[in-house]
Amino acid sequence: GYKTSYVLDRALAPDTYYWSVQAVDGALARSDFATEGHFNVGQFVSSDQSLRGMTNAAMAWGDADADGDDDLVLMGTNRSGEAQTLVYINRSGQLDLDASSGLTALTEGDIAWGDYDNDGDLDLFSSGHIAEGNRANFLYNVTVVTDDSLDFSAALRFPLDLDASSVAWGDIDLDGDLDLVYAGRSADVDNGVQQSYTRIWTNESDGTFVQRDDGLEGLNNGDLVLGDTDGDGDLDLMQSGVSSGGERRVDLYRNDLADGLVNVGAGIDGRESSDIALGDYDRDGDLDVVLSGIDDANNIVTDLLDNDGLGAFTPSQTAFPGIRGGDLAWADYDNDQDLDLIMAGNNGTTAILQVWENTIGQSAPDSLFELINVPILSGVDFSAIAMADADGDGDLDLVSSGRSLSQSPATVVNDNLTAQQANANVAPLPPAGLNAEDAGSTVLFGWLAGSDDGNPPAASLTYNLRVGTTPGGNDVVSGHTALTEANTGHALARRVDGLESGTYFWSVQTKDVGFRGSAFAGEQTFIIDTIAPEISNLALNRTQVGLGQTVSLALEIGDAHAGVNPAIHPTVTALIDGETLEFTELQFTGNTWSGELTVADGTPSGAATISVRDAEDGKGNILTPFDATDAFAVDAVRPAIRDRTPQDQQENVEASSSAAILITFSEALDAATVVDANFALRLGGVTIPVSAAYDSAAQSVSVTPDGGLAPGSQYTVEVSSVLTDLAGNRVEDVDAWTFRTRVPQLVATIPASSTQVVIGDGRIEARFDTPILRSVLQLDGAVEVLREGVVVALRESPVFDDETTTLRFEPTEGLRPGSRYEVVLSGLLGGPLKAVSDSGAYRWEFETEV
Repeated sequence: GYKTSYVLDRALAPDTYYWSVQAVDGALARSDFATEGHFNVGQFVSSDQSLRGMTNAAMAWGDADADGDDDLVLMGTNRSGEAQTLVYINRSGQLDLDASSGLTALTEGDIAWGDYDNDGDLDLFSSGHIAEGNRANFLYNVTVVTDDSLDFSAALRFPLDLDASSVAWGDIDLDGDLDLVYAGRSADVDNGVQQSYTRIWTNESDGTFVQRDDGLEGLNNGDLVLGDTDGDGDLDLMQSGVSSGGERRVDLYRNDLADGLVNVGAGIDGRESSDIALGDYDRDGDLDVVLSGIDDANNIVTDLLDNDGLGAFTPSQTAFPGIRGGDLAWADYDNDQDLDLIMAGNNGTTAILQVWENTIGQSAPDSLFELINVPILSGVDFSAIAMADADGDGDLDLVSSGRSLSQSPATVVNDNLTAQQANANVAPLPPAGLNAEDAGSTVLFGWLAGSDDGNPPAASLTYNLRVGTTPGGNDVVSGHTALTEANTGHALARRVDGLESGTYFWSVQTKDVGFRGSAFAGEQTFIIDTIAPEISNLALNRTQVGLGQTVSLALEIGDAHAGVNPAIHPTVTALIDGETLEFTELQFTGNTWSGELTVADGTPSGAATISVRDAEDGKGNILTPFDATDAFAVDAVRPAIRDRTPQDQQENVEASSSAAILITFSEALDAATVVDANFALRLGGVTIPVSAAYDSAAQSVSVTPDGGLAPGSQYTVEVSSVLTDLAGNRVEDVDAWTFRTRVPQLVATIPASSTQVVIGDGRIEARFDTPILRSVLQLDGAVEVLREGVVVALRESPVFDDETTTLRFEPTEGLRPGSRYEVVLSGLLGGPLKAVSDSGAYRWEFETEV
């Protein structure tokens, strides 16, 4: 048309393009094309980001405010020669300086993000010097205040200030939290030599750190990295730099966990003014290494070393320019799912900044890496570089900071155009098949490989593990890592030790070589239980048990986490007087158990100790041995009569109206069973009513017959088998015995037998040696007086005096002179035994004088 300009509105791949234009008149006559012009479309272009220029730079990228984009911390020396530490918050692709961060300015050191307190956000460690000779270090606890502001609170300072330093976070001891490795030059001088140190500080999970002595060689002016170089599931350490004695070194320390870090030798020449970068450039699932610096021969070199998967490194034939005072970074700048290499530093002549494209997957490449032409890039040394998607468009932009070719500090962001070429990095897919296997306080997490667009080898992907004590939690292992990090590396498993008992929630995400993370996989749970179950309650239906009785036992078994395994039944026994008896189980649900034990003949007596053993919880923890001493008492001995008064077959038992039978038992009785009805006293076929009284102190029963014991009688005492002791044991059987009371003997009479007496008042007396059966006196013929063989009447009823045991009576007519008298007293007065004896009645005769 008539325009003198044209806009080509399409994405062009990086290349050199040639163009020209011709004029066309109204008659459609055409001129020749003008002299051809050309233009170049670069992979990287200038950005409108404005960052403070630094030299002696260090930088760290991470999503500090948890809003999904990457924020920056930049430290170094500014144009005025002053140390600075600056925070840039990424707000919708624009890096804005956070003027309120309040970080102490440092330079000639290092800085690193890491969620050391496992609260789900990134914290910050910085080291270096504020000014020459004034070294410092700071650990900041970072809190997201609002969506676009952060609070940096100085949590602690480590008691070792270093500059020319390097730092790295990593879970060295596999306890789930981040430990710190810290190396550099100190102010200490020993024998005129300034000392350098490399120290490990283990995280105690309570906000404190403990220095660990692994005997590491102290280095400065180098670098250190943590990574699982030997593929055994823990983090190894590689470091480079200059020792206190001036020796250039590269050390590889294998992590042997309990034995600490062991120097296995890297087999690489020492490096000074060096940098190290670990990355799986060949996508075989292990960490290869690129290493730059000044070697032992004073050559400036950059070496690529291939890992055999077991931690042994072999030099690659790739020729990179050597650099010193620089930085190396692995990143997928072109979104082709392999790691490219970005390097900055001084090659001995000038400062450079280069991007080397990984040619893996290309057809017959000339070398493993190809230098791409990016004219816009300007070299820096004493530098730090990073690839980060600062503008959030789906590709990694190049950020470089250091001394520029003009010798002034510079920090430059070069936007990557890969995404504009319809090749934005797409988030990978999360892994599947999550599985957690625990053993004691250790758990081994495992998962299947994730996947990514372009189908890169699964071994090239890395993974972030998250473990917490609440859903979505990070308080055990934080899944919030710095931009270029994945806390599990390429492994499809990770071990965490030293977990406390409880329920845990975990997940894992995939991270591709463009540092893009997938969503976390569906959350899983597992239980750690190292605490043995315990008996939490014991209940008995009785604490005193006798023969034939059953003690019922109910147990509650507590286990706070895994629960008691109902398939493994406990053994419950009672130890009584050295003999072990097993309870019969009635029911076991895991948390509750019930059983019973019946006391039978032959069961020992005594205090019983209940013991519970062998139960397990769901994690195999065996029940804490439980013993309840004196839980209940067993009385397996029946009560018996130990003594009795009168004794069996005893003769001449004293008879009286207050007489009682005393029965002493072998043990205390249940007073409720000591009732009148359980004691019987029989006189012949007649049951005599009795009263029973129990003396618990003497363990005896006094049986008192109504009216006492009659003389001259044979009694039978019967004790019922219903009597029980305090345990409820009944006596063996009915116990019965007999005894006889004394038969009263006539010891004196008035008038005396066979005598002539002077007639007096006519009174007749009979004195006995024991009371007689007075009730017989009521019977006709009990007392008879015969004169000359004829019964004479008595003046009144005979009277018996208990005190003198004398019977008195008198004939109505008195005694007549010259008469023969016979007195006949019924034998029943002496009791049944007298009545049936051969002598029968009591008799005597006397005569009165003429």
